[in-house]
Amino acid sequence: MVLRSSGLFTLHILAACAVLYSSGCATHAPTTAPDSGVVTVGVTTNGRGIAGLTFHVEIPATGATGTVKADAGIFTARNVPNGKQIVKLTGLPGRCRVDGGPERTITVSRDRTAAVRFVVTCSDTASFL
Repeated sequence: MVLRSSGLFTLHILAACAVLYSSGCATHAPTTAPDSGVVTVGVTTNGRGIAGLTFHVEIPATGATGTVKADAGIFTARNVPNGKQIVKLTGLPGRCRVDGGPERTITVSRDRTAAVRFVVTCSDTASFL
């Protein structure tokens, strides 16, 4: 006995297989929660002996923390609540200082990326006065 299927039935089976197969693949960027946004922190460091340095980034209100390389590091935090947020750069050796200070206040908006950049300068001496 030979079973025959209609073209429409075969089309439905193929479509169902395609949906099931593709549902396991991530084709979109990660999404953020409602009423939240993304914060990207960039660090640029000038001076000698910076290649091995890493700094710490904090967004205290959210508990988000991470590390960035001194020579062009980037940190990204998702699902940061909308509104004013404080971003801190910590863990700098005494011979380094942050232009404009190690703390920034930014405004986070839904479905937007708030970017902040810290510029760090490191000297050859033990500490900045």
